[in-house]
Amino acid sequence: MSLRIIVDDLTAAPTRALIAAHLAGMHENSPPESVHALDFGALAAPGVTVWSAWRDDDLVGIGALAQLDSELGELKSMRVDDRFRGTGAVRFTRARGSPRAGRSRATRPIRSPPS
Repeated sequence: MSLRIIVDDLTAAPTRALIAAHLAGMHENSPPESVHALDFGALAAPGVTVWSAWRDDDLVGIGALAQLDSELGELKSMRVDDRFRGTGAVRFTRARGSPRAGRSRATRPIRSPPS
């Protein structure tokens, strides 16, 4: 699968729809204290970069990185459109990022061990 990955400004309708679906799904399927997904405002905050992956005109998925310092980032709001689940499209999240990153599952970042 050939993907075009761009820094996303969160204005495209497909991007906004996927983020809205992500947030709705998190709130529907998780207890409130376990929902750590970022909303539009938090995704647009300084220090957070959102990438989107596209196959032709179809949005495949999004991923965001909150840069915590010069060497550590926290992966945020990763979501693949349901049409592309199971196709290996998630690999786009590895195409961008910081030298070390942790995936957010709690109120504090998960820190990777030193390499």
